[in-house]
Amino acid sequence: MRVWIGIPLVAAMMASSGCFEMPSVYPLYTDQTALGEPRLVGAWQTKDGTEQMFVKLIGDRDYRLTYIDDKGEGSLWEVRLVKLGDRLVADMMPIKSGAGTIPAHHFLALSFDKAALRVWFLDSSLLREKAGKEGLAYVRGKKDEVVLTAMPTGLTAFLKKNLDDEIGRDADQEFVALK
Repeated sequence: MRVWIGIPLVAAMMASSGCFEMPSVYPLYTDQTALGEPRLVGAWQTKDGTEQMFVKLIGDRDYRLTYIDDKGEGSLWEVRLVKLGDRLVADMMPIKSGAGTIPAHHFLALSFDKAALRVWFLDSSLLREKAGKEGLAYVRGKKDEVVLTAMPTGLTAFLKKNLDDEIGRDADQEFVALK
C-alpha cells in the first residue's frame, strides 16, 4: 500500500481560515477504497472569484490539486477520494511542507450540486473532542490540539459515524466551475 504521511483541497485557504485543525498520521483511504470522481477534475473558483483551485487526474484514482488563495499564493496537494456511506470524502496531503512541518493527511467532505462544489472541513471542535474521547487521537494541551493516530479502518468507522452531523451545517466553502 502506498502510504502518504504528512501535517499542515484547498490549502492556503485552510491555513488562513483556521481549517485543517485535525491532521491525521494515517490516510483515510486504502488501495481498495480509493476511487475516482470525474466531476472533481477541472478549474474551480469561489463565488467571489478570490480563490481558485485546479484539479487534474494523475493516475487511476490520484489527483493533483493546485490551490491559489486570495493573496495569490499557491500550494500543491495530493488528493485521494473515498466514499463513506453515500458521502464523498477527500484525503488531502500537501506535496511540499515547510521545514519543521510534520506531513499529515487532512479530510474534507465534498458534495456536487450542478456546477458547484461544496466543501466541509472535517475538523470541527466537536469532532476533535469526540476523537480524543474515543482514543483515536493524541490530544495535547487544549482539547483543540488533536492529531488523529487511528489506522484507516478506525478513521473510516469514526468519520462514517459522525459525518452527517458535520455536513448538517452550511458548507465551509463553495466553488463554482470555471468555463
